[in-house]
Amino acid sequence: MAIKTRKFIIPALIAVLFVLALAVILAQAADKAGKPEDQTIFKGKNYFDKGMYDEAIRKFDLEVREAPQDAELFFNRGAAYAAKGDLDKAILDYNKAIWLLARVYFERGVAYSRKGEMGQALSDFNKSLDIDPSSADAYLNRGLIRARDGYRSLAIYDFSKAIALKPDSVDAYLNRAVLNVLEKNNRKAIEDFSKAIELKPKLVDAYISRGELYAQDDDFENAISDFSMAIKNSPKLASAYQNRSAIYAKRGRLVEALADATKVIELEPRSSNAYATRGFLYGQVSKYKEAVDDFTKALEINKQFVRIYPNRAIAYFYLKDYKDSWKDVHEAEKYGFQLQTDFLNILKKESRRDK
Repeated sequence: MAIKTRKFIIPALIAVLFVLALAVILAQAADKAGKPEDQTIFKGKNYFDKGMYDEAIRKFDLEVREAPQDAELFFNRGAAYAAKGDLDKAILDYNKAIWLLARVYFERGVAYSRKGEMGQALSDFNKSLDIDPSSADAYLNRGLIRARDGYRSLAIYDFSKAIALKPDSVDAYLNRAVLNVLEKNNRKAIEDFSKAIELKPKLVDAYISRGELYAQDDDFENAISDFSMAIKNSPKLASAYQNRSAIYAKRGRLVEALADATKVIELEPRSSNAYATRGFLYGQVSKYKEAVDDFTKALEINKQFVRIYPNRAIAYFYLKDYKDSWKDVHEAEKYGFQLQTDFLNILKKESRRDK
């Protein structure tokens, strides 16, 4: 059975309104048609295809103004200039198109790297740099991939190029510093961290890293200064207090070391290492009861923290708790820790037992 079609009848009033509206639209279109710069029906390429090169260039000028990142527009305008014989302007436009293509490769490389497709990303960064060797960002991103793949020398080269092209690139300095640390070149690493801090004075990680390098070089005052700056900029950073506490202890400044160790525990109350560290420091200032309490707390948090037993055995000894001292000696030996013979001899003498 065939389906019958229905005819829709427009009421007279609606039909009149429709005609009037259409007339207004056509009038507006006609008005625009009188202004060549507002024409949108024909693009520059349409004029180019017809051999109307001056008109094509004028149209490309408008299109380039609206889309200054469109490489194809610059290429097409360059072709129009070349067709007219204006080769200097053609070359300028071709150069711009090529430069924009480099940017396309760079952006695609970033997208590939975000996807984890590092081989494709590296290829795009290489292409981008082949076209535009003045791109600091391309060198930086290629350096990150090379560093990840273990090509340290090549990565350092890329970061150095990025710095030469963009001297305020904090990321380039930081990444080159990390590679210099891995290459055991502390002096250069310190210089790079220092430059990064100069550019970004509140860069906490750089203070921590540089402080650790100073500590390795036995430059304890500069190390303390860097950890203090890290704390100033990030008062809840436990690692900064922990590092400064260790340096204070090496310098014999045990009161300050204990204060920092206590701060670490406040910030990380479930850290067995924090309690063990403070327990050791309490032992250094002959506060053996506090030392035992901290060692015990460390073991409560982490039963595998067996290296506590030798230290707690000594603390128990000074509290004259020889029974618990022997107990910890046995626990230590069970896990392969052997206390010094001199200590064991004294423990035997004072406890009046051999084991």
